[in-house]
Amino acid sequence: MQYQIGPGDTCWIVSTTKLHNLTQYQAMERVNPKLVPTDLDVGTMVTFPIFCQCPAAADNATTLVTYVMQPGDTYVSVATAFSVAYP
Repeated sequence: MQYQIGPGDTCWIVSTTKLHNLTQYQAMERVNPKLVPTDLDVGTMVTFPIFCQCPAAADNATTLVTYVMQPGDTYVSVATAFSVAYP
């Protein structure tokens, strides 16, 4: 997934906190070989590979779902399929 670096972000913080350990910063480094993980500019778009696993039960207030859009899908149809509201 693409993630835009924000103030205070590090590869480790994004991997462990914002993405709930659904990736590892080492994997991010492998898919972004030109990126210097200790020198991230705010606004930089970084690719984070997402592993197939679920957040810990304690993280149930925030859920991350990945889905590959299919031909004919719309945001509304996907939101409906997952029973979530779409603005």
